[in-house]
Amino acid sequence: MYNGTGNCSGMPSIDLSDSTLLASGWLIGPKMEIWIKMIVPIMGCIGLSSNLGFLFVLIRVPSMHTTANIFLASWAMADIISLTSNTNLLMWMHLDSPILRNIPTGSRLVCVAFFLPAYISGCVTATMATLLAFERYHSITSPIKYRILHTKKRAIQLIAIMWFVGVLYACIVITRYAQPKYWCIEWPATKAFLHLPNIYRKCVALNDAFFIISESLQNLIFYPLLLTNIILYAKIIQALKQRKASYPGHPEARRVHNQVTRVLVINGLVFFLCQLPVRLRTLNNMLKYIGGHDRSDLLIQQSYANGFVIGSATLMFFNSAVNPFIYSGSAYYRNAIWEAFGLKKAKSPVQAYVIDAMKTGSTSL
Repeated sequence: MYNGTGNCSGMPSIDLSDSTLLASGWLIGPKMEIWIKMIVPIMGCIGLSSNLGFLFVLIRVPSMHTTANIFLASWAMADIISLTSNTNLLMWMHLDSPILRNIPTGSRLVCVAFFLPAYISGCVTATMATLLAFERYHSITSPIKYRILHTKKRAIQLIAIMWFVGVLYACIVITRYAQPKYWCIEWPATKAFLHLPNIYRKCVALNDAFFIISESLQNLIFYPLLLTNIILYAKIIQALKQRKASYPGHPEARRVHNQVTRVLVINGLVFFLCQLPVRLRTLNNMLKYIGGHDRSDLLIQQSYANGFVIGSATLMFFNSAVNPFIYSGSAYYRNAIWEAFGLKKAKSPVQAYVIDAMKTGSTSL
């Protein structure tokens, strides 16, 4: 059991003694408790099951061994890391402590270990979404050139680069949470607050410079990628409307390709929409700091934003869990699921043609 009661000598203080409303905002309320102890574990289990199931289907079904699905497999692995690390992080901070976002130990290594995987997976998924958008756009606008350039070997090389960039990015951004810091909380002198620990711990930036570098880098990565994807999705949708008569190959192959492309566009849009609230919160923190707010003030301000914090974090969990369900909106992926579990009937001549085309690369899938 967490015990944060101790000697506050030499620690900066957070004075909550004059306002029970402000002090209550620092505690895990009934809604937050339900979210942490019920909703988060359920979403984590659903997300892990769906992503592991998707990887099983990709491995087991030969027709799924395509360039696009290699990218999706990497995305699924990043989602698994994100779900695991974020679930463990929330449980670690809140399972025993009655105070919101309070770490139970003051180790720098622990701060880095819990936050680093989430930043790696976050960067990988954002860059992977953009890479898939470019991949879909090229497959539509230049199908012949696409088949020459976008090989499985090249896809694996790009994925390796994306993970390397993700690790490098995380090693810079983690300075935002690399230093444990202690505060002494002065609670209101009422019965409801008498039993609470008086020491508050939080993983913070190494210094002010690292805080602004980390917050800036997160925004400099996310918003340009968001704009790039919006432009690419608009071009993809426009190209799909214009290419029906000019697509080479079997009509069934064209239908499957267009269907998969639409699913991947929806998947990318859902990703950026779910990530946007968290990135807006990061941008808000950075702008407030630039505007003269002390970083310690942000701690008190965050106690008023629990609803937004819960909502934005829930969207991140939802996004990591829902991707395989979005893929199932395509008959191509649904049929692969049935086939992976031995429930699919023998393939028709048209299906056999499409599968053979996908394996040889002639559909640009």
